[in-house]
Amino acid sequence: VLPGPFFASLRRPGDDASTWVPLTTADGPVTVANENGEPTPAGFPGEFCGVLRKPGARHVFTLKFGKGQKLFLRGEARSLNSPVDLELSLLDKAGKEVRRGAESRGSDETTLEFAVGAEGEYQLMVRDALREGGDDAAYRLSARADPFPPQVVAEAEGLAVPQGDHQILPITVTRATGTKGPINLKLLGA
Repeated sequence: VLPGPFFASLRRPGDDASTWVPLTTADGPVTVANENGEPTPAGFPGEFCGVLRKPGARHVFTLKFGKGQKLFLRGEARSLNSPVDLELSLLDKAGKEVRRGAESRGSDETTLEFAVGAEGEYQLMVRDALREGGDDAAYRLSARADPFPPQVVAEAEGLAVPQGDHQILPITVTRATGTKGPINLKLLGA
């Protein structure tokens, strides 16, 4: 599996021009939202995605949880070149909001964490906070039962380091709530 996101070249048959398309990979099943307004049954853990085409559109995914299960959710839109400002809400079967997503510190991602108190069906509602919509209003959600590993992002790419010398490389580390401890890094191919 290729680590994502990455770019692929796309070219139509008989066309000399090509374009770069951003792609990403998934670790599990992928569920695409119904665009007819009906809730979409989704597997957990998994990936959920869709396009909020109409202004004010919302997508709803139904998830079944057992008591004591944990949900760790990460949503992305801006990294997919989408204008969506993700708004995530988890509702119980009565429609009451039990958890709301929050913007991840130092990132354009939205995260939501929840410890299930009562077994049953829950609904995950996805909207654009600006209520705009459009064909480019795509999003992707990753749902896991365990915390996400830390994300380490270098502030520069293509760094030249003279042999036998050193170079400072600023990095940003984003961790899930409650995760701590050292992160071991290794320089490959140097």
